[in-house]
Amino acid sequence: MSITSLSGPTPETRLMWMAPFEVYFGICIKFVNPAILTYMLLEFVASDLESNYAEQPPIMQIYATIIIFALILILTAPMFLCEYPEIFEHNIDLEFNADNVYEAKLRAMQGNKIQDET
Repeated sequence: MSITSLSGPTPETRLMWMAPFEVYFGICIKFVNPAILTYMLLEFVASDLESNYAEQPPIMQIYATIIIFALILILTAPMFLCEYPEIFEHNIDLEFNADNVYEAKLRAMQGNKIQDET
């Protein structure tokens, strides 16, 4: 929605094509794209296992595939195994305020330059 809202005359204006596009984009990102990428991954792994790579024995490809899937599991498992929310000791909202602070400093610097020129 944040991207499609930039296409309208004003950010508050919702055009007719925006809602169907957002549904289409959401379905593609959540379901179609992962399904196609999974199919491609499995298809390529199957084709690699059917024929030798260079002059390596097939067991080496199996070992390499196991290592790759183990790395993927190590990277993705924590997303699903975390049972409690992370406790932050600082105000999280202040992290998102950094852009506003930077912009205010830039505007102040530009304001000083304009005053110096006049």
